[in-house]
Amino acid sequence: MFKKLSSMVVSSCVMIAMAMSGMAAQASDLMIGDVDANGLIDASDAAVILTESAALGSVGGGALTSDQVTCADVNADNTINAIDATLIMTYASYLGSGGTLDLVSYLNQLTQAPPETEEPPAASAPESDGITGNIVSMTADEARMLAALVTLEAKGESYECQKAVASLVINRMLTSNLTVEGVIYQKNQFSTACRVASTTPTDSCMNAVNDVLTNGTTLPIYVTFFRASYYHSWGDQVPYCCMDNTYFSYSQALKNKYV
Repeated sequence: MFKKLSSMVVSSCVMIAMAMSGMAAQASDLMIGDVDANGLIDASDAAVILTESAALGSVGGGALTSDQVTCADVNADNTINAIDATLIMTYASYLGSGGTLDLVSYLNQLTQAPPETEEPPAASAPESDGITGNIVSMTADEARMLAALVTLEAKGESYECQKAVASLVINRMLTSNLTVEGVIYQKNQFSTACRVASTTPTDSCMNAVNDVLTNGTTLPIYVTFFRASYYHSWGDQVPYCCMDNTYFSYSQALKNKYV
């Protein structure tokens, strides 16, 4: 509640600071807020203010002297009311908690805007260790081409498998220093390559490609082979993992290069 009240008296607090040099009430030795002149700004002052505000609302009401009115009008809005009493009570609580500022300084502090906090840095993809999480840049056309290949090779597989196929193509780009087009159309590599240009990627495969391009590859860089139903058995191929009906493997010689 006090935050709402304090927002109502922002301009008034500034007026106090400008008009009450020395913080003494006009034509009086009373300090602002010390309505009963007992040397304290406390709950009794708030009670006097509340009584006076009620009296002013009745016929012929109001018993404070002009000096007391000046002291009681804490927010300097020319009205004695519950807002002044609330400010006094809040200040009394502040003093009870060990605060040392005088009332006007305390009110001025309330008007100060809170310090600006720095915006947290935007989330970014985790840094790659060179084995997984590698990120490459592609044009929109290249990304679509890769998504078309993923669609042809893994349309019916899980999203994770689709990301793995996209990752494998990127692994080949990185280990062979080829473009995505160079990898896809490399001789005797992808039997579906001839249909890539005429294939519309599925939403899932397009999302999988964009995911890998944004967050990095999900397979180790040395995993560059896959096929359906079973692992490759030729050369120095070593099984890596199976996702759905897709079997991923790697060349031991290539792994030795990176690990």
